[in-house]
Amino acid sequence: MFCFTVNIDTSSASSPRFGRVLAHNGHEWSPPGIPNPTFVTAHLRAPGSVSNLIAYPTSSVGIMMEWVQPLIDQSCEYSGDGGSPITHYIIEWDKNSDFSSPAKSVSVSSDGGDSINYHLGGRDIITGAESSTLEPGDSYFLRVTAFNALGSGPATVIRSESGVANKIGPLSDTVPEAPIIHPQDNTNILSATSLRVDWDPPSLDGGSVIQSYSVDYDVSEDFPNPGTTTLPVVHEMQTAVVHSPDASVEVQALRATVEAVNEVQSVRTTVSGVDEVQTISTTCDDVTAEVQTITTTAVDTDEEQRISLIGSDVDEIQLVRSHGDDVPEIQNVAVSVPRVNEVQKFGILVSGINTQGDNLNSFACFGINAGEPCQDIEDAISGTFTVSFEFDQCGGVGGNANYCQAALSKYDPTLGTISCTAALVANPSVGGSHCVSDPVTPSSYGATEGNVGTLQKVLNEMVDDNGVSFMTSSNMPSKHTAVTVSRTGAIKTKGSCTLDPMGGPAICTGSYEISYKIVFDAVHTTGDVPPLTIVTSNVRLDTLSASFSSKICPSAYFVNGCEVPIGSALDANHGSFYENSAGHTAVETTKGDQPTGTIELEYECESKVDSLAGGKAMTTALDGLSATFDDVTYTDNMVVGQHIRFSAGDGIDIYRRGLSVDTTAETVTFDAAAPVGTSYGDVEYGYYLSDWNEGDGSTGVSSLCLAARKHTTLPIDITRDLVSVSVPDFLSKLGALSVVDSTGLIITRDLSLNLLTDVGFEWRGTFFKEPGTGKNKKWGPVTGGKK
Repeated sequence: MFCFTVNIDTSSASSPRFGRVLAHNGHEWSPPGIPNPTFVTAHLRAPGSVSNLIAYPTSSVGIMMEWVQPLIDQSCEYSGDGGSPITHYIIEWDKNSDFSSPAKSVSVSSDGGDSINYHLGGRDIITGAESSTLEPGDSYFLRVTAFNALGSGPATVIRSESGVANKIGPLSDTVPEAPIIHPQDNTNILSATSLRVDWDPPSLDGGSVIQSYSVDYDVSEDFPNPGTTTLPVVHEMQTAVVHSPDASVEVQALRATVEAVNEVQSVRTTVSGVDEVQTISTTCDDVTAEVQTITTTAVDTDEEQRISLIGSDVDEIQLVRSHGDDVPEIQNVAVSVPRVNEVQKFGILVSGINTQGDNLNSFACFGINAGEPCQDIEDAISGTFTVSFEFDQCGGVGGNANYCQAALSKYDPTLGTISCTAALVANPSVGGSHCVSDPVTPSSYGATEGNVGTLQKVLNEMVDDNGVSFMTSSNMPSKHTAVTVSRTGAIKTKGSCTLDPMGGPAICTGSYEISYKIVFDAVHTTGDVPPLTIVTSNVRLDTLSASFSSKICPSAYFVNGCEVPIGSALDANHGSFYENSAGHTAVETTKGDQPTGTIELEYECESKVDSLAGGKAMTTALDGLSATFDDVTYTDNMVVGQHIRFSAGDGIDIYRRGLSVDTTAETVTFDAAAPVGTSYGDVEYGYYLSDWNEGDGSTGVSSLCLAARKHTTLPIDITRDLVSVSVPDFLSKLGALSVVDSTGLIITRDLSLNLLTDVGFEWRGTFFKEPGTGKNKKWGPVTGGKK
């Protein structure tokens, strides 16, 4: 598939664009390929999907996401911001691929740039604090959705190469990002033998504290043999000094005691007369363990410590910003009339025939009353007729709106624009092309309309110059066929035939009528449709038919025959289809209605107010600095600071700001005196938005709106058929008002929502540059029609 994006200047966005494509093979260009529908009109849309969405873990609790805003490209997928700037993005994350846990989300404002990145969760590189947004070590599915003033685009999910939703994780600590090197200049050259390099810590530390940096240097940018210096990160140390009052010297005493026992020893000798051996034995009392007792004493003095915290006194500044979403205001102007189905009639009267047989000499219509059908007459009618219907002339000439074509283009655009040129039909009596019907056989006694050969059948099967069948479409809401036809055949007057005494043909006094009622009751036959026209007709009462010679004018009795019957239009309310009636048209007994004339729009300056009910009044005090309302609930929602507008009906509006409100007494005080002791019925309070930045004062009312609160357009022609003419006219008239910024205004046109009840168009105005809430545009009467 090949695609190409055509850029359109916003100043002409409301104009329809037609396109076609030709192929060239190096020899010659092909016939053009025509799209369906044949044209489109630019309008605002929700954005497309974001591009180049990637994500990767930054730590055990962080994921970095990067994407590109929706941009118009030459792919065959819808893309771009839809004509309205991207306002924000919604990031969603979940452990389930269908985001059904339910998913958690965060809104990210758009800074207007093409590329966006967002750190989801993560760790603060300065404090080391870890976010609780993501759970450590888990895995997540992620998607991003772009939003503009018209809504959201399709969500973009992180996917694998096979198109399956790709899970990011499990999350774990990783390498830090590269340090941020400062630009180098001459100030980094310290001497002939030394340089200085400056850098900032990496924005992401990978989940752990940065402990050191390695500085590499080399004479080649490829660093084949770099010198390296490793610089440890020295963390900041702080010392707390504790002060106390003058120290008291601590005194401790040590005292030891011992129990002393004197040792006693005895020596005894003996002699036996042999070699002298002397034994000395010593004895002593049992050893008693020595026990020493140490007693310490100290003076108990309470120790006092004082900690002083010192910090600089810095005033905290906080910024409060309020905002509202930029939502274009859309207002519709519908111009329509109640639908009236067009009704057209054909009818013939065949007179000078026998409609009162005596069942003896003639048998025509014996026993049949006037107003009832007679097969004897119907069987004697021969011939056919063809009709044309100029579908492309619905609405009349002069560029009036063709609601038939408009409905067809909306509900069945594949049929294209219908073209009717009856003069080009090859055989008018056969028809079947160029909006000329197949032949109608009016003598089909007892046939039901819709059967072969009936008028309803051939009308609903018409084809145009290009062979397109346009009168029947299955895409039409409700009824698919264009017309409903009813046929009536009946004796008009009872009359017999009398022999001519002079030997001439018998004179007959009866008459018979055949009529058709054609109702244009479908969506694609809406409004003022053109009358059907007889192209050819050879319909007649055939005196050579068997029914004529055997029942109407039996030759055995009427030996000289009967006078030739006469055919004509039934009456002034019917068009004739008797022989030689080519060019006769059906009589439009009920005209299909559609809007005509012009409208005027009244634009009232922007405000959001509560109006005082009809029949109620506000009366100013004698000093003019306050006013009282006789509606006991009117001030219930009034807020101090709102403005009150009031007028005496002279076209002059007075504005005062409310300084205080007493809802019990139904009283408000003003910031400045008003006309004293005066009653006003035209009163409202609230917010005035035409001067949203208070460039013309503090009331919120611009100088243009102070001069005139209501502004009326020049007359706008609502009958114009072409969108390319109607929409620019509407836009220029409304955009010419001094209080409307035409550069921020888009007008589109569509058919009424239900053409079966209302016939007309609906214009939609989208205001991009009108501040605040605008009041509904009021509009004047339609000339020659109804709104």
